Amino acid sequence: MPETTIQTATPRIRDDSAAAQALRKKLRRVLGNKALKGVQVGVVVADAATGAELFTKQPDVRFNPASTLKLFTAAA
Repeated sequence: MPETTIQTATPRIRDDSAAAQALRKKLRRVLGNKALKGVQVGVVVADAATGAELFTKQPDVRFNPASTLKLFTAAA
């Protein structure tokens, strides 16, 4: 019997504080670097205390990890 995966939607809360806006500006500058042209990047930066998203880029795209170690560090 095939395995069934159920995904639930998590409401996204966006932090629009001045600090979060400054962080987003810096991350856009870094990720817009010409050295990253053609590179696939997915990023989610969230406040650990509130869960509010501070920055996202392709948050719903599933990428294959470059190494299995990243699976453990991402889950930590």
